[in-house]
Amino acid sequence: MAARRCQNTAARAGDPCPPASIGAADLYLSVMLPTRVRKVICYVVHDGELLIFRHRDHPDAGVQVPAGTVAIGEAPAPAAVREAEEETGKRGFALIRELGVYDHKFRETFRGVERHEMHERHVFLLAPPPDLPERWSHFAEPESGGFWFEFFWVPLVPELRLAGDQHALSRA
Repeated sequence: MAARRCQNTAARAGDPCPPASIGAADLYLSVMLPTRVRKVICYVVHDGELLIFRHRDHPDAGVQVPAGTVAIGEAPAPAAVREAEEETGKRGFALIRELGVYDHKFRETFRGVERHEMHERHVFLLAPPPDLPERWSHFAEPESGGFWFEFFWVPLVPELRLAGDQHALSRA
């Protein structure tokens, strides 16, 4: 059976018509609603200090904590440990507990790509490995072009502000 061909002028000649089941509501939802993405945020704390980093080559990105996307089929807790290890280049982080979950509207244009997402953020408290230095740099995410992250410790105080509202549960 041949595919239906669109008769409207918006379609190119010979293009199949979209399925009849796609209505205005489906189109609205696919265009207007952000993609939902599960994320983890890692508060690595030692002696009242929080591990943070700056993007060496992107200072406008602000001060952040290790964080990232939960892979399909991955649970948030192991994702938190994995992200801390990947972003710091260090091994041996220990999960202490989940501090909470919250939604964060995320909209950004980076390297020419606009992203409009709803982040389901799982925030975790982690203990660092015993041999972490006071400061270090790490080249992270080489598969996507890479970033130099410069890590250091700061006092964990109520007035601490992190980029992208990552501080939302820092007092939990």
